[in-house]
Amino acid sequence: MTSEHRRPGSWRSGCLFLKAVLRRQARCPADFRGAALSGPERDSEVIPPDNIKVSSYFDDLHYVRALERVSMKPDEFWKNFRLGEELAISGNFIYDGLRRFHEMKRLDFDEEIFDFLYHISVGLERLTKIAIVLCEHKTTTDQEALEKSLITHNLSGLIARLKTSAPINLGTNHNELISILTKFYNSLRYDRFTLASSYSGGKERKALVGWLEKSLNITLDRENTLFGIDNPERCRKFVRRTILKISRQIYEVIQKEARRLNLYTYELRHASKAESVFLREIDIANEDILWKELLVFS
Repeated sequence: MTSEHRRPGSWRSGCLFLKAVLRRQARCPADFRGAALSGPERDSEVIPPDNIKVSSYFDDLHYVRALERVSMKPDEFWKNFRLGEELAISGNFIYDGLRRFHEMKRLDFDEEIFDFLYHISVGLERLTKIAIVLCEHKTTTDQEALEKSLITHNLSGLIARLKTSAPINLGTNHNELISILTKFYNSLRYDRFTLASSYSGGKERKALVGWLEKSLNITLDRENTLFGIDNPERCRKFVRRTILKISRQIYEVIQKEARRLNLYTYELRHASKAESVFLREIDIANEDILWKELLVFS
């Protein structure tokens, strides 16, 4: 095997593909009696899955490509693999946003708040779009219209759209954060490029701090402290809990719809950032403690 085949991502994709092939075989065994192919595989005949061995499956990339062409339709392959990649990407963004907020000692630095809001808004937007595709796409769907409808950064609108197809139960605090993320991504992230922003900076900070104060019924000293606005542990835990609830509700929709479609879009690489967000109770404070213990006792 080449080094490329040994990469964890390749093994994960191979395992998912093999599962999908064997599951499809159970539904449509006639599809696997052999098929003439065009292109590089035109002289090949697809081996029935009864003869599949995992070791040879990973060794023979030519066979894998041949099997791909007859085992899954393009829309199934798209939803199973490409959207599966998007799931990992969205999980990475959300994890990085949570870590950024955890590492913020104070809530005064606009560039740090920008980084946090950017990662969370991108991660939740991409996550929601995966769920929408799995819920809405059918063989009769106008593909071009669907794809164009996803070219938007209106997270509030995307979640409202998803609610028409799946149960999403979020509270006031969650919806207010979603509104902040939507406003940030659609307008505030470009605000500093306008002349009107000259004497009205810190809009992201004001929105975030205002949401924390209202949600937690606390007062964060904005003006009268020499050292700036602290980011107490209570705020860190609240932000983590709020974002994880939004993320996991959307992930549950993806999981349910993928299983309904006989796909494995929901599967995640073990010990990945995405797994930490969607399947494990991520606690970055505990992760930091573990790293310190590892350094001390190793």
